[in-house]
Amino acid sequence: MRRTLTLTTVVLAGLLTPAALAAQSAAEDERAIRALIAETAAANNAGDVERWVALFADEFVYMAPGAPAVTTRRALVEVAEAGFRHEASIQIEPLEIRTVSDEWAFARSAVSGSVRLHSSGEVVPVDVKQLVLYRRDPVSGEWRIARIITNSNS
Repeated sequence: MRRTLTLTTVVLAGLLTPAALAAQSAAEDERAIRALIAETAAANNAGDVERWVALFADEFVYMAPGAPAVTTRRALVEVAEAGFRHEASIQIEPLEIRTVSDEWAFARSAVSGSVRLHSSGEVVPVDVKQLVLYRRDPVSGEWRIARIITNSNS
């Protein structure tokens, strides 16, 4: 039995060419990034500041339209606290995901849905495009948001 397993392992290892291994790794990275995108939407919809902020890399830049770039955790928490004062129901649809290297990837996405303002009860539609650069955490190996640029379609 041991010889069969060893022979099978050798045969399978020969089938996994560098190109096949790279494709497998890219597919795994894409699945992980899609899961991170889904978690980003879920944290936003839940209004969970800590959960949302935890999705960002240590060195990040958050760029929203008409606002200065955010580069500190404290400022990111303030942005989230201000934004999460409203009841969100958004979806983030990845339109393109590319792994650029073992360390960097990006996604171009459409964000849609609505936000109900707590102050007035008004429902505001969300129609945004975004480009997010992801960086693999050197310790955990998990993808994190490194740069995020958003822009309204309307």
